[in-house]
Amino acid sequence: MKSILTLEKEISEVYKKIPKVIELVYNEINDQAIGDNEITKSILYRLHTFYHYQYELDTVYKRGYTPPAADFFTETVLYYLNVFCKINKLDYEIKSEVAIKRKRGSIRPDISIWKGEDVIAIIECKTQLGYNRHSWQEVYCVEMRYSIGRWTERLHIKDNFRGRPPCCSSRGI
Repeated sequence: MKSILTLEKEISEVYKKIPKVIELVYNEINDQAIGDNEITKSILYRLHTFYHYQYELDTVYKRGYTPPAADFFTETVLYYLNVFCKINKLDYEIKSEVAIKRKRGSIRPDISIWKGEDVIAIIECKTQLGYNRHSWQEVYCVEMRYSIGRWTERLHIKDNFRGRPPCCSSRGI
């Protein structure tokens, strides 16, 4: 009969293989053509797999809810941004949870895209619309106006959207 620690080591070996498999797959990517919405579909497929895995664990552990997917989603978007840059031979560095400036209180977005020493894009990933799911867009646009103003001021960059994210401008919000 195997000890609990021996059984746990078997489970842990499966977890240890996941980053290696992801790296092997990433290294196989060269200049594949990207089909219509292929990256979007790939992100959704990976999230579906995550939720399926969590659902199965809910059954095993008899959990009352599924843990949030926020970090997994951010990691998946990070991966596919790197895939996109690799296929298109774009000279950008994609980073996650890295301070924009090396000083206390600096913003640390979910994902930032860098060209050399310059930040050219910031992405905040959201997986939960929360209680306000029916009027999320209005709340999002208000929050984005505040964030764009704050980020452009702190990073000393021009606000080309006049405080409005493009998706909100077209809808008059």
